[in-house]
Amino acid sequence: MTQENKQDAATKELIRDAKWTRNAAFIFAAIGVVGLAFYSLQYLCAQSPKLQVFLDVLGRGVLIACASFLVGVLLGFIFGIPRALQSQSQNPGDAGPTYHVNTNLEQISDWLTKIIVGVSLVELGRVPELVKKLGTYLSTCLGELCKSPSVAVVVVVLFVVLGFLAGYLLTRLYLTGAFRRAETPPQHPVNLDDLSPEEAISDVP
Repeated sequence: MTQENKQDAATKELIRDAKWTRNAAFIFAAIGVVGLAFYSLQYLCAQSPKLQVFLDVLGRGVLIACASFLVGVLLGFIFGIPRALQSQSQNPGDAGPTYHVNTNLEQISDWLTKIIVGVSLVELGRVPELVKKLGTYLSTCLGELCKSPSVAVVVVVLFVVLGFLAGYLLTRLYLTGAFRRAETPPQHPVNLDDLSPEEAISDVP
């Protein structure tokens, strides 16, 4: 198998993995939204149905789901940022200084990962209490019924986990390749001094 065929096969696998990730995220997100819709239907099926209350509860639930999903995506992005292997040595024949890729984002990601894991382990015993407080706090957005706290917790957990998986997998699938392409020098470097201004502008990505 030639190098070009290998690259085509790798590209197809990447596209396939990305489609699986996207489809799974859409399916579970749809399940969560449909569940919120069924929960909100009780206000239309009550003795005194109120369309405004139904739309209000459904809208608030969707906003909670979106916020939880974005939190999960951010956590997945932090945990999934790839690391670049840096060489601190400089070749003796190099005349000028050696420049390395700025890895501040990777270092911050590493620190935040350790902080999140450490705090989670320390506060592990308080997780049920914190979850109960979160459900009670968000229950006001879901009608303040006796089952509203449980529904709120389910929505938050579902979309945080879904967002984490989506953010982590997409970061690993796309961002790693983007970093690799950005840090790899071109095989056929072009001298811009030999190009006309029109050609130089046309070569800019």
